[in-house]
Amino acid sequence: MSKRRGNGRGNSVVQRVGGENRKPPQNVTSYRSISLLPLLSKIFEKLFLNRLRAFTDLNDALPNHQFGFPEKHSTTHQGHRLVNEIHKSLEENTLCTAAFLDVQQAFDRVWHNGLLYKLKTALPTP
Repeated sequence: MSKRRGNGRGNSVVQRVGGENRKPPQNVTSYRSISLLPLLSKIFEKLFLNRLRAFTDLNDALPNHQFGFPEKHSTTHQGHRLVNEIHKSLEENTLCTAAFLDVQQAFDRVWHNGLLYKLKTALPTP
């Protein structure tokens, strides 16, 4: 089941999530919005991503242990890095600590005005 809705900037489709083990239809987390961007918006998104990646690479804005966003730094690589760190600690008989955070709907919980401010002040203007 899907529903269409307009948000003033484009259209989005709200689609049920999951396969056989679907979440209850009454639960709001059973649905997620899928943005249907026009072609021009998709081009802008690619250009912005290329510019953002170039900026982060040039200014060393992301630490080397940041995974998921940078190219060739997948979450699988982070898993390997974690295993290597644990193995190294065992070999050297040192303490190994870790904190694991799973923030649901992280982008929805971000302070958007603060994020926009950071982007405006950190990124170079044309």
